[in-house]
Amino acid sequence: VSAVFHSVTHTGEISFFVEGEWHVEGDSLIFHNDASSITIEEGDPGLVGNVAPRVAYPILNFDETTLRIERQGAIYDYHRRLE
Repeated sequence: VSAVFHSVTHTGEISFFVEGEWHVEGDSLIFHNDASSITIEEGDPGLVGNVAPRVAYPILNFDETTLRIERQGAIYDYHRRLE
């Protein structure tokens, strides 16, 4: 499934987008990022660093509208956009 990922640093120094794809593999949410597609929304492009081509996060729970994952010790809920 194609997607656009938005990243904002906790200090608000930079905000950027990167295109990619995601899928579920076993009990993990897998992101494949296209590092060549980075679009800087705000801040210094030099702060982006390296965009990992692939990242995986454990899925803690899911239902029809919410997917809960863990990233670096923090819990994130992704909510399905109902149109």
